[in-house]
Amino acid sequence: MKTLEKNLLATVKKFQDINGNTYHAVRVRLVNGSQRFILSFKRYGYGTHYEETTLEELEKIGFCGIEKNDIDFFDLGYGLKRDMISWSKGGCYNKN
Repeated sequence: MKTLEKNLLATVKKFQDINGNTYHAVRVRLVNGSQRFILSFKRYGYGTHYEETTLEELEKIGFCGIEKNDIDFFDLGYGLKRDMISWSKGGCYNKN
């Protein structure tokens, strides 16, 4: 089990469609205090692009000045499209 050292945890699920396009869904959670989801979204991108899109989405909702090393990223790997879409819903700022 991964030890959390930061205040934000981003869990990532990915999906690759039949044409080779890769998408990712991210849930961001505040770890200290209430441990609630503050953001969830799905976007096009491959590799570790989810790190950049997470920072962009956090900035849109007012979490400015956060860098990649301020967030614990946990990649859950690839799965089914329907699971990624349903998993990405929820949070205070749902971007679907």
